[in-house]
Amino acid sequence: MTDASTWQTLPLGAVVGTIVPQRDKPTDLDGPIPWLRIEDFDGKYLGESKSGQGVTQSQVTQMPLRVFPEGTVVCSCSCTMGATAIATRPLVTNQTFIGLVPGPRIDASFLYYLMQAKEDELQQRASGSIQQYLSKSEFRALRVSLPPVEEQRRIADFLDDQVTRVDAAMSLRVEQSQSLADAFVSRLTQTMLASTDRRVEMRRLLLRRPEYGANESAEFEDRHWPRYIRTTDVTSDGQLLTDTFRSLPPEVAAPYLLSEGDVLFTRSGATVGKSFIYRREWGPAAYAGYLIRVTANTERVLPEWIKYFSETSAYWSQIGESAIQATIQNVSADRYASLRLPVPDLPTQRTLVSKFTGWTSYMRSLTQEVDSSLTLLEERKRVVITAAVTGELDVTTARPIGVGKWV
Repeated sequence: MTDASTWQTLPLGAVVGTIVPQRDKPTDLDGPIPWLRIEDFDGKYLGESKSGQGVTQSQVTQMPLRVFPEGTVVCSCSCTMGATAIATRPLVTNQTFIGLVPGPRIDASFLYYLMQAKEDELQQRASGSIQQYLSKSEFRALRVSLPPVEEQRRIADFLDDQVTRVDAAMSLRVEQSQSLADAFVSRLTQTMLASTDRRVEMRRLLLRRPEYGANESAEFEDRHWPRYIRTTDVTSDGQLLTDTFRSLPPEVAAPYLLSEGDVLFTRSGATVGKSFIYRREWGPAAYAGYLIRVTANTERVLPEWIKYFSETSAYWSQIGESAIQATIQNVSADRYASLRLPVPDLPTQRTLVSKFTGWTSYMRSLTQEVDSSLTLLEERKRVVITAAVTGELDVTTARPIGVGKWV
């Protein structure tokens, strides 16, 4: 614990200037002064628009727009509370942010970490507001404890070191996870393609042509009605969130009721191209228009074989991954029907599906381990930042002994 007698508790407004952006958004955003959004936040510093958006000095003068000067700590004041970065150049933002301009009694880097430590408090204050927004006056009234500026700089330097270590460890874990996923896809693809020389169009393996689901805009909550599966019920890794199902009236759902083993493909949104197999245990269910149903002829192909094929690079190369990300409307039922699959005999399919299931289970366990380690590292970072900026950790005597640890 640091010497508390050297710390002062006072309103944030006593040590920073505050800049609130104008409500109006420029119609043209091709000027040299960056116009930044939440998507542009990526680390401690902020100075470039990832989409190349910017305003001109003429727009700044005429509208007028409020420019955050270099060194301003830009802090989210709406929705994503605690998102914070230091401006490396003059820039303009929308009303999602407030600019905190450090005065002589507060260091910009210390303020950057301090606002991160205040994330929960900011969120709680915002939760009392219908629009999830914190005003300029609420920011200025926020109580903060500050040591002398020299100690603030020592704390910020210490945190720069510790956060860099944790972020490096997190990046490594993400890279490891991606390498494992790539290796899984490669092995799956090679094994499936090597299982036979036969390539058969999907349409020849089905009981009926691929079908679109119900274009029903209204959704209901009656638990006695059939469930209604939507693209929003599908996760980014192709899993189904059964607890998010909505319902449809029986007469509306009837033409679209699913059968055990039906394979559903998404054709829109962030999960476009993903697939899953419907199971009777989920209860009677219909499916939405942005899903495509494929009903396998099980005398020729297993539903699980189709599902695993949709995880291979051979599948994505036929679908055209870049094309569907740009214009998802192009992923039609006919396009799925024209896919060419390797189709060995049923005994071979069963043997390989069993093997693939084991691989998938192992991959999920590894992914869970990575997710858990990332959560722990993120929490470690939060703990270090909070302890340092509140004086619970004396950084003059602390020394790092490993990623995110200190003594």
